[in-house]
Amino acid sequence: MAGFAFVSATYRRDDQAQIVGWPLRRFGRFAVFLLIGYVLYSPVAKLNHISLVTADKWQAFLGVDALQCLAVTLALLQLFALSVRTRMQFLILTLITCVTVVALTPAVWRANWEAVLPAALAAYMTPQGGSLFPVFPWSAYSLLGAALGAIYVGTNHVGGFSMRVLGAGGVTMVTASLVGSLLPWQPLGSTDFWSTSPNQFLLRGGLVCVGIGLVAHVSRRLSRLPDALNALARQSLLVYAVHLCVVYGSAWNRGLRSWYGQTLAFGPAVAWVILLWASVISLAYGWHSCKLRNPKTAQWNTQAAALGLVGRLL
Repeated sequence: MAGFAFVSATYRRDDQAQIVGWPLRRFGRFAVFLLIGYVLYSPVAKLNHISLVTADKWQAFLGVDALQCLAVTLALLQLFALSVRTRMQFLILTLITCVTVVALTPAVWRANWEAVLPAALAAYMTPQGGSLFPVFPWSAYSLLGAALGAIYVGTNHVGGFSMRVLGAGGVTMVTASLVGSLLPWQPLGSTDFWSTSPNQFLLRGGLVCVGIGLVAHVSRRLSRLPDALNALARQSLLVYAVHLCVVYGSAWNRGLRSWYGQTLAFGPAVAWVILLWASVISLAYGWHSCKLRNPKTAQWNTQAAALGLVGRLL
């Protein structure tokens, strides 16, 4: 969805018209994603404690999570948009890059990148350094979303796009994944279905396409999104960061995992999920309303929060 949203915000309906204004502002926003991704895994609450950080905490800090992977991929998509003239050229370049990432993943994961790259950069290549979302293969999903977004901008028809592109395309990908997993031929060398195999990418990508296609098809009956959903969509970064701190904790707070671990029974676990959903929806709705009605107040609150975090680090 990040890749899809990027294209929707970048290209006009006209194939020849491209909106690439304020690229520096966009790169700045991607840098914020990167910064937040690392801050969420800060190994210390105070910088003067940095000498006490253990090797395990350093590894967790340098590991690449969803925000870092998105930041790098979106920056790459912005470079693509700046380097080509038309949406069709962008579509072809993005698809080629997506296929290349998927095809190279088995070989990339077999290599020892820490022997040739600093640990912080090697973490973007494989999960060996503790990364949950290394660029290989996870960037391929955002690249696929960008390619689908480029197709949608050209069609501008939700019904046909949801059924013929997302629905039919998703079913084709899932079918190809299942067939491919049964074949003994492995042109990319030895792969693991659940991590490095292209069949896993086809399965996940296909299922997501089918799911989004169904949602898009049903959404044609809606004249506007419910306010809560609209707020969640627009404040997804805030929701993502806050829910990680609540569930897993951070250098400055204890999360549910540290309080309960894996001790909750089914009923209490469901109750916590419901409470968390209600809390983040309320947070997203309140913050979105504040940004719409009092943009200066929202800006001051954002700056105050950033200064407060810096102050705690110092």
